[in-house]
Amino acid sequence: VLGDATLATGLTLRAGVRVESASLGVTTFQPFQPDATPVRAALDAVDALPAATLTWRFRERQDGSSMALRFGLARTVARPDLREMSPATFNDVTGGRQIFGNPDLGRAQIDHLDLRWEWYPQPGAALSLGVFGKRFTDPIETIVVPSAQLSVTYQNARGALSGGVELEGRLGLSSLLPDAAALAGLWISANAALIASRVDVGGAGSIQTSKVRPLQGQSPWVGNLALGWDHDASGTTAALSWNAFGARIVTVGALGAPDVYEQTRPALDLVLGQSLGGGWKLGAKASNLLDPELRLEQGGAVVDRSRAGRRFSLTVTRAL
Repeated sequence: VLGDATLATGLTLRAGVRVESASLGVTTFQPFQPDATPVRAALDAVDALPAATLTWRFRERQDGSSMALRFGLARTVARPDLREMSPATFNDVTGGRQIFGNPDLGRAQIDHLDLRWEWYPQPGAALSLGVFGKRFTDPIETIVVPSAQLSVTYQNARGALSGGVELEGRLGLSSLLPDAAALAGLWISANAALIASRVDVGGAGSIQTSKVRPLQGQSPWVGNLALGWDHDASGTTAALSWNAFGARIVTVGALGAPDVYEQTRPALDLVLGQSLGGGWKLGAKASNLLDPELRLEQGGAVVDRSRAGRRFSLTVTRAL
């Protein structure tokens, strides 16, 4: 259910709620021990997920420039999948780790809150500055369990908080030199975010090693930069994008083992598109062009090195 309302001149509210009912059951058998009792895991929940955005549009001028202030809140959920709820063990083909699920795993709830200032100085240009916060209830994390062969499983932490600030902008390069025809259709965009997070691991009874640490998978900073070209007459598009992030926990240490951190590495992708007429479009993508080393460190020592490799794809689609 979703609704819009105009509260005053330039002030609008969009609010709604989505109700999701989820039921997941996993039964794990031991094929070579037919008399063994199967392990059963179940997840049944009905979640009301509200969302609302309050927008104040001000300083709207006749040249098309405007400013807006947006305040938003929302709730989402993250549910475990079948494999994460089954104690059956399988081997990670890239790292050789044994991975098994947790039948007691539950869903996570995330409450989002953000405030954003936006400025549109001209068509095709934008600048925004935002602050945001998230509260996690029972976040799902990947943890490492020391054993003769390194093992990994999943566990709900009690809770977590994260918050940060983000700056984002987009500019059409032709606006810098209106008479430069070579710059027509060229644009550049960038965004950067600083993020802080902290996890409540659940008290003295938790098997996790670090009692105070960032949320697993959350980088302290993220940066993106893109350069693109759109040619409306020919239907040609091209975009070169770069991304990097700060070191983040990929596997939480347990029973005295340190946390495993994925180190900073850049990514460079190229995406091309060409309209063929009649609703048909040709697309090409080259991903991970730099192919940097993926390095995992635990307690200051490198525990894994790998490269994902470059990926190329070609697609043909038709709009219905």
